[in-house]
Amino acid sequence: MSGQLHSLPRAGPSKKVVIVGGGLAGLAAAHTLSSTLKNINLDIKLLEAKPYPGGRAKSVPIQDGKYFAEIGACFLYYFNKATNFTDFLESRQLASNKTAESHNEIFTDTGIPNIHFLSNGEEIQFSSAKHYETMFAELVEELCQCYDKKDWNYVIRKEWPKTNRTYLPPEEYLEARYFEAVEASAPMQLPTGCTPRHIYNRMIIYERFMNGTDLANLDASAYGDYLDPDCEYLQRANYSEIVSAISKELPPDTLQCSNVVKAINWTDKAANSESDIPPITVHCENGQVYDAHHVIVTTSLGVLKLWACINETFSPSLPADKLEAISKLGMGEGCSVFYEFSAPLIDKEHRVIELFWLEEELQYLSKYPWAQSLDVMIRQRDSNVYGTWFAADKARGIEAATNQERIEGISLVLEKFLKKRICPTRVIIGAWTSDPHVLGVYSYCAKGSDEMDRVALSEPVDGSSSMQLLFAGEATHVSMYGTTNGAFESGVREAKRLLEHYNI
Repeated sequence: MSGQLHSLPRAGPSKKVVIVGGGLAGLAAAHTLSSTLKNINLDIKLLEAKPYPGGRAKSVPIQDGKYFAEIGACFLYYFNKATNFTDFLESRQLASNKTAESHNEIFTDTGIPNIHFLSNGEEIQFSSAKHYETMFAELVEELCQCYDKKDWNYVIRKEWPKTNRTYLPPEEYLEARYFEAVEASAPMQLPTGCTPRHIYNRMIIYERFMNGTDLANLDASAYGDYLDPDCEYLQRANYSEIVSAISKELPPDTLQCSNVVKAINWTDKAANSESDIPPITVHCENGQVYDAHHVIVTTSLGVLKLWACINETFSPSLPADKLEAISKLGMGEGCSVFYEFSAPLIDKEHRVIELFWLEEELQYLSKYPWAQSLDVMIRQRDSNVYGTWFAADKARGIEAATNQERIEGISLVLEKFLKKRICPTRVIIGAWTSDPHVLGVYSYCAKGSDEMDRVALSEPVDGSSSMQLLFAGEATHVSMYGTTNGAFESGVREAKRLLEHYNI
């Protein structure tokens, strides 16, 4: 049914499209559809649960508004090819892949080496720490190549011989290969009590953040499907400004904020097939009801998982293959935290402080277990604000903590590493895991899932008429999931799918 083309006249009754979720995927779908209104008669409504659009893209002013902290999406990747998102940003001079001043510079190389500390206060030489960090990163690439090539004999460096040439789960593989590589390499000078194991432990924390979960939960066979970015785009605007730029180009009254959707009633019966009567009703908690011929669902995978468990949200329930895909894919847990201080923690030159825990020091954090995974603090440009990130159970822990506990926890950490008691004056947290309208940070390939589950998640659902339900969001993108690029591209994809359905 969805393969048929239907001509929609410019005049006469409009087709009603409701887009659920005003993040980048929903904004992209609304923007793409509205840009063709001169050729098609559509009534578009974009429903966002929060009082503002953007979803997981949100910037908060810091240092009296001079700078911004990205408490949600903090990367803007360049994938060595033009995308609809980067085209939009470049055409409006909001970003560039050319050398330019970035508003953010979260991970941009400033030429000043990172500074590394042990939890006993000793400093680790940059060259030593970098040596083992690079070793770990190369072995992550080796793991990806093994899956991609389906060849467990593959080694990224011949001087790092491989003992086990059969499948191992990701974390077991990385641990075994890391220490094989360490043994085969010339030792680097490390402070007393510090070993390559401490570098490894910190890199595992980093991988947990990047995936939003423990490596034990990943299906690494999907690693080869992910499109690795070539570099980070240079932003000339923060994410809230990008969201605002998209929103301003939408027709008046398209964006409807503070509209929490509680039910989507669609029609799977054959009666009134392809009639002009809208077969769908979208019910909001504020009492608003929207009729629709098509609904594009762009909510996070975390929300979809919740809705899939609540029979009343989708009525009738979604098809079995859709529910299976929602169940199999994983939703990462994570949050970003920014601490503002009265002065820089080290000096004005060093922007990135890397932290390496000694096992015996962790006992001092028994009251604040979430702080045990604090492994980096990144100064936000020339401000006195430092950002850090937490994943999985540690994210849940700091989100559940009180603000005073967050202050006490970071103060204790800094006392261990820097040997001085420093209390932040302000704490800003992006609590995405506990946010009821998000319920996580970004999707990952859980054990037993693969790219076909993302394909199944992205497929439209036909009812009594074609394409009643369409699905977008980063979790529906096969190769750019977990990124703002993937979210935006998926919204454009579903809008174009609908336009092609009407032969536009």
